[in-house]
Amino acid sequence: MMAPSPLRLSTPARSPWVRSPLKWAGGKTRVLPTLVPVLEALPLGPKGRFIEPFAGSLTVLLNLPAVPSVVCDKNAVLMNFYAALKAHGASFVSSLEPLFTPSGNTREVFDGLRAEFNASHDPERRAQIFIYLNKHAFNGLYRENSKGVFNVPFGRFELVSFPRDELLHLAERLRHVTLAPTGDFERLVDEAQAGDVVYCDPAYVPLSDTSNFTSYGADGFDFDDQFRLARAAERAALRGASVVISNHDTELSRDLYARAEIMNFNIQRSISRAGAERRKAPELLAIYRPSESVAEAEPFGSRMKIKAARSKTPSKAKATP
Repeated sequence: MMAPSPLRLSTPARSPWVRSPLKWAGGKTRVLPTLVPVLEALPLGPKGRFIEPFAGSLTVLLNLPAVPSVVCDKNAVLMNFYAALKAHGASFVSSLEPLFTPSGNTREVFDGLRAEFNASHDPERRAQIFIYLNKHAFNGLYRENSKGVFNVPFGRFELVSFPRDELLHLAERLRHVTLAPTGDFERLVDEAQAGDVVYCDPAYVPLSDTSNFTSYGADGFDFDDQFRLARAAERAALRGASVVISNHDTELSRDLYARAEIMNFNIQRSISRAGAERRKAPELLAIYRPSESVAEAEPFGSRMKIKAARSKTPSKAKATP
C-alpha cells in the first residue's frame, strides 16, 4: 500500500520547522536538527508505521514525512484534545477562536474556565478549554493534583495569539494518524513490527541527584519505567523495528541503553526554575536498529524525495491539498 504523500506545510518565519500549536514540557524543537535526520534514515517497510508512545506536542511527527502513524500519551486530556481536533477539524478550530480575545486574557476569565474544565464531563468542551489553558497558563504547564484537578495558575502573558494555522496544520496531519487508547507505553512499543519506526521521548533521567525531572503525570516515571522502555526497545528491534529513544546523556542512561548505538550532543536549556540560568545540557539518542533484515524497506526520509519526483510526473491521481 502506498503511503500518503507528505503534506505541504508552511513554516513560521526564520524557522525551517513546523510548530505545534501546543506548549508542552520537554518540547523537541531544539532537538529536531539532530533527531529528524536520524529518524528519516531508518528503514521504513512498505506497510511501515511511525509509532510515538509519548506523543506530547507532536512536534516530531509534524516534522516527518506523512506516513501512517500511531501515537499515544498517558495524558488522557491531551489525547482527548487530539481526538476532538481529528474528528472535527476546521469546525473545531473555529470554535476555539472566541476564547482567544484580549478580554479573555485575564485572571478572572482564566480561573472561571479552569473551574469549568475541572467540573465538565463533556469531552469536546474540555478539549476546547484545554487549548485555552495551555496557551494562558503559567509556562504552558499541564499539572494535576492527586485528585486529578488541573491546578496551574494564570500565566500573565501580555499577548496570547490564537494558533489558527498551527491547529489547521495539525488537524490535517491527524488524518493520517491513529490515536491509540491512552495507556502504558510498553503496550504500544510491543506492537511495533518489522518495518516500523518508533520514537520514544520519556521523562528524562536526572542530570544529578538534585535535578530530578522524572515526574510526568500523577504517578510519575521512575527507574523501573526507564528500564522497561529500554527492554521493550530491544524486543522491538529483534522483531525488525527501528527504535530511537531521547534522554539525558548520563552514566545511568548509558547503562540503560548499553545495547543501543549512542549519539550524543548538547542542547541549550533553562536549568534553573526561574529560567534565568541557561546552559548546555548533554543529551543522547539511543538507536536500536532492526536485528532482522526488513524486505523492501526504504529510508524513512525518502518519502519526501519520492513526493518531489512524482510532482514532476503527470498523474491521474488527485493531488493532496
